[in-house]
Amino acid sequence: MWKRMFLIGLVISATVTASLATTVGEKAPDFRLPRLTGEEVALASFQGKVTLVNFWASWCVPCRDELPALQKIYDKYRDRPFEIVGINLDKKRKNAHTSVERYGLNFTVLHDPNSTVIQLYQG
Repeated sequence: MWKRMFLIGLVISATVTASLATTVGEKAPDFRLPRLTGEEVALASFQGKVTLVNFWASWCVPCRDELPALQKIYDKYRDRPFEIVGINLDKKRKNAHTSVERYGLNFTVLHDPNSTVIQLYQG
């Protein structure tokens, strides 16, 4: 049951602007992005886990509203094969750092200042 809930969350989170470029049941497009600390991470590194991908920015009010809820979900399910990958779209990395600190985020946060990955998920 919880896997279905998070798969639905993945679809909802990925529909930031338009429709998904992928369909339900299709493998998500792989990508590599840096963490806020600099080291690169590939989506493929989470293979075998239910992975919720969420695009957000510090200037986005709905995003700021959902970050604490995402952290609560992560805290509840982190001991299972589950991961949240938050993709920050801020141009300045320091704005993302400020939000991570403000909301106490400890799930995976990656930085995509040129919005390249979100384009993979848009129709």
